[in-house]
Amino acid sequence: MNPCKTHLQKKPLFSDFNRNPAPDFSKPLDLLGACHDKIRFHCELLVKLCKYLESNAVDADAITSAKQVDRYFSTSARLHHLDEEEDLFPSLNSKTAMPSSVRELIIKLQQEHIVLEHQWQIFENVLKNQALVELPDMTEQALAMKASYVQHIDTENRFILPEAEKLLSREEIVLLGEAMQKRRQQFNDAFNQ
Repeated sequence: MNPCKTHLQKKPLFSDFNRNPAPDFSKPLDLLGACHDKIRFHCELLVKLCKYLESNAVDADAITSAKQVDRYFSTSARLHHLDEEEDLFPSLNSKTAMPSSVRELIIKLQQEHIVLEHQWQIFENVLKNQALVELPDMTEQALAMKASYVQHIDTENRFILPEAEKLLSREEIVLLGEAMQKRRQQFNDAFNQ
């Protein structure tokens, strides 16, 4: 049985997120947390896709799943990293009250963003070129990417987002949301030209 097909037929790809709509830009820290859930979901879908293709031919459902994973990591996940790199982390680093341990974590998380992007690029080339027959040999890489993201997200959820809740003023949180919204609008504008 095709786990991708079963997943797509019984449970629409974003059903978990549609039942509980993502927060809007007025709650950017909640939105970042919701994005973490979507990243986990898409990592798991990538693993399932690789495992499915180990013993099955490429079919329409596998192609659909591959396009969903590609679209998410090539756009939303990259925008999410930019939200953190260009807005959240600098805002936190500007706080004198922020513990040095959290500053060190931010440096580590920025380095991890580079590793995560490198891990994704391996898959991006395969998915964009519709070379899905290569995915069965990439299951271990998909599992490694998933593990990297799970650890990374856990750190952000346990330390960074709570610290942001504590240290950022309401005005700074509003500015963070506005920056995130502007980034997506610029992306959409460029994409639609």
